[in-house]
Amino acid sequence: MIDLLLLTALATMAAALGVGWLRWRQTGVITPFGGFLVGSVFFVQLGFLYFYFVYEKATFAQDALLTISLGILSATVGGLVGLFFLEPSPKKYQIPFQQVRWAYPFQVYIFVAIILLSLTVLYFVLLGYVPLLMGLETLLTEGFGSQLLQKPRTMRDIYINPDAAYIPLQGLLEAFRFVGLSMAAIWFVHRFREGKQRLLSVFMVAFCLFWLVSTGQRWPLLHFLINLSVYFSFTTSHYHFRRIASRIVLWGFVSGAVISALQARTNEVLIGLLEIAFFGVANLADRILFGNAIAPVLSFQLFPYEYNWLWGQSYLQNLLSYLPGPYPSFPVTFNYMVMREQVGFTAPPDFYTEAYVNFGLIGTLIMSFLFGVLLAMLDKVLIRYRNTVIGLSGLSVVTTYAILTPTNSLTFNIRPLIVMGLVIICFLSLKSINRSISCLTLPFTKRSRQLEAS
Repeated sequence: MIDLLLLTALATMAAALGVGWLRWRQTGVITPFGGFLVGSVFFVQLGFLYFYFVYEKATFAQDALLTISLGILSATVGGLVGLFFLEPSPKKYQIPFQQVRWAYPFQVYIFVAIILLSLTVLYFVLLGYVPLLMGLETLLTEGFGSQLLQKPRTMRDIYINPDAAYIPLQGLLEAFRFVGLSMAAIWFVHRFREGKQRLLSVFMVAFCLFWLVSTGQRWPLLHFLINLSVYFSFTTSHYHFRRIASRIVLWGFVSGAVISALQARTNEVLIGLLEIAFFGVANLADRILFGNAIAPVLSFQLFPYEYNWLWGQSYLQNLLSYLPGPYPSFPVTFNYMVMREQVGFTAPPDFYTEAYVNFGLIGTLIMSFLFGVLLAMLDKVLIRYRNTVIGLSGLSVVTTYAILTPTNSLTFNIRPLIVMGLVIICFLSLKSINRSISCLTLPFTKRSRQLEAS
């Protein structure tokens, strides 16, 4: 018997990947629209397809797979419609590396990077410890054990551990770590490629990377690696980019597997380096492809039968998490509603599932279509800023968040907006201060030159 639902899912998967590949061929770079479609397939749809078979094609699993597939198709159509009107004749978006200007003195970039690093370190000062260092200390003193890095990682978060200390503006400070440090690292990668101040550049990139993963999480590392890939897609040829991208994927997967192994999210006793390494690889692959899908898939047997449609409440909860609180966090709320676990875990619904639990199937299709149109508009707007380092780094961050939006809430995108707003304010302020100092010192400079001439 032909499985029409499975064929529909595979067809939408092929359509999304085909349009994403076509967008790559047209522009030569990773774009928000194309990246969103590819991210939807690999980070969301594959997991729903997997659980479609795990739950033996149960009705709720069928509803889940159909909703996600139609949502992805709707986003694909929306983006194509937007591009049809906005870009009738596609052009290459790449820019020669030598044509990317700094726009501001390099010292300004250093100052802004220090500000972003300071805001990140402030979070850990308020927390009282660094989870990654605590886990490594335990490894050196007590040896490898279950929950090695996972325990100090979850100790810190008030949303998943009721005994944790509340950090004011926790969501905002974490946004500076996720977004700000990824942006700053791109600045120093670009400086290194210019062959200038290489030692400083290597130090700053390493420092940013350390604080990115200092909570023992893998997602910040994924943010940076995607960000780096987008940056290189704009500033290198196809041949060189393929080589660079393959290395980024390789080293990224190895680094992610190491963090996964150190987290040791298992109650089993792992013996031997080979068993630990295998666990790290398997855990990382499971987390990326399937781990985030279980709660969203199960939610389709609860909405709207056990719970009513939320009508936007989840988006409001996510927005409030950036304010002083603590306010409820919807990933925690969602985990409790679906998995019945009050503490210990977060389970953010993906973009399509969150639209469904709020507005149903029709709402999911409408939101997906409109978001596809918005991404097509971003494709056209963002390339205007590719000729400066600050603009290119911001473009890379926005594209990164477009790629990862399928895995999270739509309000997830407020992070780059907040951080980039602060970064722009810092650059403009420092530029204004620099001009003021120049104006004050100019009369003294002219006077000294006159004295020397006389």
